[in-house]
Amino acid sequence: MPVLKKPKLLIIYYNFPPVKVPGALRVHYICRLAPHYFSEVFAITTRNRCYFSTDPDLRVDEVDITEVPALDIRYLTTQRNVPNNQPFISGRTKRTFWGKRLRRWIDSFPFNILIGDGGLVYIIQGFLAGKRLVEKNGITHIFSTFRPYSDHVIAYLLKKRFQHIVWVADYRDLHLDEKNGRQLLFWPLQVWFNKKMLTTADKITTVSSGLKEKLAALGGNVSLLRNGIPQSNSNSSALDEKKFVLSYTGRIYPGEQNGALIFEAVRQLIRDGAIDGREIKLTYAGPTPEYWQEWVREKKLQDQGHIRGMLSLAASRELQRASAINISLAFSSKDQKGDISSKIYEYLASGNAIVSIINGEKDEEQEIFFNRLAAGLLLYNEEKNIGVLKEFILARYCSWKNGVPEIWPKNRDLARTMSTEHQFRSFFDALIQQNRDIVSK
Repeated sequence: MPVLKKPKLLIIYYNFPPVKVPGALRVHYICRLAPHYFSEVFAITTRNRCYFSTDPDLRVDEVDITEVPALDIRYLTTQRNVPNNQPFISGRTKRTFWGKRLRRWIDSFPFNILIGDGGLVYIIQGFLAGKRLVEKNGITHIFSTFRPYSDHVIAYLLKKRFQHIVWVADYRDLHLDEKNGRQLLFWPLQVWFNKKMLTTADKITTVSSGLKEKLAALGGNVSLLRNGIPQSNSNSSALDEKKFVLSYTGRIYPGEQNGALIFEAVRQLIRDGAIDGREIKLTYAGPTPEYWQEWVREKKLQDQGHIRGMLSLAASRELQRASAINISLAFSSKDQKGDISSKIYEYLASGNAIVSIINGEKDEEQEIFFNRLAAGLLLYNEEKNIGVLKEFILARYCSWKNGVPEIWPKNRDLARTMSTEHQFRSFFDALIQQNRDIVSK
């Protein structure tokens, strides 16, 4: 009977924790649970991490980390003495004529692996480091996650060199992004490149059914691995007692997200005397406060607007638990739907209501996800929805004013099955069982 080796995992991720980016949180979850399934866990990342902003709450100590150099645009444009992980093309620049074209070039193959995050030096050095780790330590599994694509390329090369390795290719986003039409150059070449990756990987994971459908159309074994609802330190919310807080945490993407509707609803409620403007706080925490401030000025809500700046993971979750309403701004288009943000899961962990405003086309996956959990109010960015939005905000305000506790989401049983630990343990159980089945044949 074949003897099953103790599995060993190699994670390949450019922004490896504690780098403060949304994708690092997903890898953080992987690192926390992986030691329960693998005898050793290794990681390959960039040496440039020392120039990026970090969050101590994302630190992982269970992983043997190898850093390799990267000569990419981010390295060339980063100020060495100022920790920063913001996009090298700002949101405002992306909206300009030349910014849009530069972004298309950098995101398109082969330029994305030559000068995009990581770059050719990172790929070559990452492959050589991975080869040494496999040969020395007997790596059995590789987990790489997009973005950037350079991580998948390193994993692809290692899979080609060591075909016995089980490669899991994770997609938090789509490279073949069609939210606003086809954004990449040489589209047939991009499709070929993605198919090459997808059909080589042993397993493909992604964060939502909408993305899963898109990836499955290109081939490969695609399964759903949601980020899940992170464990909360409390079973109840901790609302701010002095202010009725509506907050948004994270990046705002101009042209895709639009929060003007909720600001208009608050403005009308204050104007009509339904709520006391002195008790309202519209709080933003994240790297793009200028868009929040635009909505504040447009609706003349300067007395209610409040900017917190960049927060640690712990401080961000504290704000979410203090907010009577957590705001989600989503986007949906004819060509791409069902993109459920990782931020939604953090909001669900807060125990408070969520208002999700979808800018764009009808999105059935987001509707079903939201309504099954009974997480709050989901609506589309249309003027006709202002009435139901005002009613929802007023109901939450009255509960807060009268000290009536509310626990969200209402479907607690479903929420428990969607916990981060449940999602990732199920993934690891299936992955290890698949390996046992292969060996036993």
